[in-house]
Amino acid sequence: MLITNIQNKSITDGNSCYTANNNIYSQCNPIIPLKNLAFKQYAAINPEHYRANYCINFNGAISANLRKAKYPVDHYQYRAMLAREVGCQPDKLMSVVGPDEFKDIVKGLTPRDFFSEGSKNINPDFKATLHMHTCNSDGTLTVEEMLDKAVEYSNKMKNPPFFIALTDHDTVNQGKEALKLIAQNPEKYKNIRYVPGIEFTTVYKNNGCFKEPVYVEFLGYCINPFDAELNTFLDTNRRKNVTLLKEATKRASKNFGIELDFEEARQHPYFKLIISTGLRQYLLNKGIDNSKIDQFFEQNPDLFVGKELTTITPVLDDITEVFKTGILGMSHPGRVNLKELDLKPGQTKYDALTEILTDVNQKGVVAAEANYQYHLNESFVEKDDNFDKIIDHIYGICDNLNLLKTGGIDAHGKTIFERKLISSFHK
Repeated sequence: MLITNIQNKSITDGNSCYTANNNIYSQCNPIIPLKNLAFKQYAAINPEHYRANYCINFNGAISANLRKAKYPVDHYQYRAMLAREVGCQPDKLMSVVGPDEFKDIVKGLTPRDFFSEGSKNINPDFKATLHMHTCNSDGTLTVEEMLDKAVEYSNKMKNPPFFIALTDHDTVNQGKEALKLIAQNPEKYKNIRYVPGIEFTTVYKNNGCFKEPVYVEFLGYCINPFDAELNTFLDTNRRKNVTLLKEATKRASKNFGIELDFEEARQHPYFKLIISTGLRQYLLNKGIDNSKIDQFFEQNPDLFVGKELTTITPVLDDITEVFKTGILGMSHPGRVNLKELDLKPGQTKYDALTEILTDVNQKGVVAAEANYQYHLNESFVEKDDNFDKIIDHIYGICDNLNLLKTGGIDAHGKTIFERKLISSFHK
């Protein structure tokens, strides 16, 4: 019997239970909650033992034939469907991950596997980032550049493959391009496992839990980027968004008494998103005070919902209506704008997170981005918050709801190991 003692707490490789910080968990529980860092340190010290005892079998570098046999629906339906769209044989897309394999991969990864710990001293156990942005939305790199960086890292790994997802905001163009690149040179991409993805922007309302609707994002994994209904939905929203923001720019010119150029304004990458952040950044660059911009938004309720969203921003129900292929997860739950919570008597922000995840789970969300590098993005969490406490709480919710615990760097810059936005102003 192996006993690992961390901070005077024991995690025991026994027949019935494991104990961490005086809490006992069933052996069938795949993840021990992150109480006082005990679990994270355990996973860091003994990643292979953790994986062997607390995860399903890790299907990393297994052969193509074994993957076909183990995940026949992924290959003969999902991968074959994508291959028809790209115009190649399914075997050319063996680097692409389907829904069934995706679930096994996520269940087989430790929290440490999702954390790069920055680009200077990269965690040697870093194996997966299922959240990255290209220049198709608000990222910096092209699709090919981002794939090349993933390939470069994967070829240096001691035990490839490297699992990645390109998840640009409200567009599937990155998925189409990535699949075509992989099909053209499958040998080049043999050490990565690519997940076609997207990040949906939504308005979220929750029974008076918030003072006003808030900006909540959802990640779609293993999507079909060529799906006609999904493409029509995204294109329609994008056209409506341009029309709405053009009218908003016109009104802002009149309101602030300055000449504003919509074509200039729309060059900001956030104009590609179904939010008002692009217009806000443009107005800030023109010297308009943030409080006056807030007031302008409030005075135009036909254009804006609160201070971050436009009135055409979809709700989760709109997304699930057109999201027919893939796995839907909530992006970085700890980044929901907790400061805007209108808490009920006796309720905490953590109670609200539980309420949100429970609600979206009932609407078809089956995953949550539990493994997110909040500690490298401190501006997203209130200064008095404990990052480990947030992660711990989200892990507990995921366990209770049986949600897949995904993770990602949310890369936007010239590195795949950190977030690094184009602009310092974001969300």
